Amino acid sequence: MSDEDGGGVAGLAGDPAWRLTLLTGGRWSVAERAFQHDGHSWVVGLTPVQSAVALIVWRDDEVMAHARGDEAAMCAAARGWVSRILGRSEITESI
Repeated sequence: MSDEDGGGVAGLAGDPAWRLTLLTGGRWSVAERAFQHDGHSWVVGLTPVQSAVALIVWRDDEVMAHARGDEAAMCAAARGWVSRILGRSEITESI
């Protein structure tokens, strides 16, 4: 999946729920979605690291999951986490 079909961070940028931090020159450094659900504060964040993208999911300052992979896969995983969190209160699956 490419950025043109919404598979990367460019696809997240079109969703107002996601906040992107851009560096000089237009490169992104952080993409995150923060929200409250079921009495918890959640942050699903992405950041580029070396030749990959890191995904980190926090619940109330506790890291629930961490993974690295290509941009499209990590963006898809981030969207999946948001869907699962909003769809049910207990998250027991790993990335």
